Amino acid sequence: MSQENLELFRAGLAAWNEGNYEAIVDMCHPDVEWSFSDRLPDATGRIQGKEEVRRFFESFTGDWSEISIRAERIADPGSEVVADVAFLAKGRDGIEVSMRFIHVWTVKDGQIVRF
Repeated sequence: MSQENLELFRAGLAAWNEGNYEAIVDMCHPDVEWSFSDRLPDATGRIQGKEEVRRFFESFTGDWSEISIRAERIADPGSEVVADVAFLAKGRDGIEVSMRFIHVWTVKDGQIVRF
C-alpha cells in the first residue's frame, strides 16, 4: 500500500470530519474529476475542476447539521485508494442518515485526480 496515498486519504477524511472542505479542495488536481453514484439527491452526476468541487461542498453541506465519514476498510491497489466508508449525517430537520459507500480516489503526484 502506498503510504503517501493512504496519508492523503486519511487527511481528506480528517478534513471532512472537521468541516475543513477547503483542505480537500487543496488536495485536488486543478482538473480533478468527481463522479457520484446518485444515492444522495444533492450528490449526483459528475463535476470537474477545483471550483466545482468547492461549489459542491458549499451546496451539499448546507443541508446537514452534522456530517461525518468513517473508513471501515481501505485498500490501495497502486495509484488508487479504495475505501468502504460509512456516511453518517443529521439533517437540519433532525432526520438521521446512515449509508455505506465505496470511495475510489485516483492519486497522481500527491494530488487527487479522480474521485
